[in-house]
Amino acid sequence: MNSLFLGIGIALIFAELFVPGGVLGTVGAIMVIWALTLMTDTFIGLLLAILVSFTIIGIIIYILIKIIPKERMRNTLILSSSLNKDEGYISSKDLQSYTGKVGIAESTLRPTGKAKIEGRILDVVSEDKLIEKGKMVKVTYVDGTKVLVREMEGEK
Repeated sequence: MNSLFLGIGIALIFAELFVPGGVLGTVGAIMVIWALTLMTDTFIGLLLAILVSFTIIGIIIYILIKIIPKERMRNTLILSSSLNKDEGYISSKDLQSYTGKVGIAESTLRPTGKAKIEGRILDVVSEDKLIEKGKMVKVTYVDGTKVLVREMEGEK
């Protein structure tokens, strides 16, 4: 039974190479340590077994990384494509059109809150200070879904 835990643990550690995220490797390491704990009688023996086991696993992983083609590993572990505006991808909320528009603070902005701009309630951030509910605001900058506003003179 102990060797079964050891084998499954080692397999999970190797699976971490192809399914990154940390969960499989962590569970695998715990299973290896647990199996080695059940197999050894002394604490020194346990430390030695853990050291030897993880050294062997590290060497095997190093060899696998050298053998597996780099292109395949790169495609598995690294996202090489990007979604940008030039290629036709846009955010679900394209708020650039609100730049320069005027609205009313629907809540007190400390510095974040809600503002009604052109009939639409948006999450906004005050540029520099607290803005009371009902004050006129102007959109000064938009970056993705971040909308910066500044208080204007006058009230609702």
